[in-house]
Amino acid sequence: MKYSTKSRTNKRIGLILLALLLVILSAAYIYATSSNNSVEQPGIDETDLQEAEKHKEELANQPSEENNTTSNSSSQVTPQITSWGQSGEYFELAARVPSIFEDGGTCELTLKSGSKEVKATSTATRNVSDVSCGFIKVPLSKLTPGKWTAIVEYSSEVASGLSDTKEVTVK
Repeated sequence: MKYSTKSRTNKRIGLILLALLLVILSAAYIYATSSNNSVEQPGIDETDLQEAEKHKEELANQPSEENNTTSNSSSQVTPQITSWGQSGEYFELAARVPSIFEDGGTCELTLKSGSKEVKATSTATRNVSDVSCGFIKVPLSKLTPGKWTAIVEYSSEVASGLSDTKEVTVK
């Protein structure tokens, strides 16, 4: 029985491809199991996970710096009036509270002129290094032109205090 030339060529190509595939697979196996080519990475075991969880719980149970004071004690602070003026239909006064760093306090502006007294409040916010009262706004319709004294009172769960008085002019 004679084999055709085409059939022999196909068998040779098949054998060559099979041999090449075996060489590639052998090289890949040797490379994968070789200790010279592996990268050592420390693994995370169950003990590491337990220690991390324990540390996380310890941090959660620590009192924060903001809440380190008891409800009966309050730090004395002195708000600072930083600027004031009129804008549109409002008299605006800005203040800050140095020496503390918290959110949620209240800034109350009191303006007095003769027997007339006008109050306005704003919610204080934490700034880069202190507390900002922002602009406390009073509608000009509640004020009369002339000289007024301004004072800002800050109060929160951890601090309270009064600013120095400033004389301001309403036009």
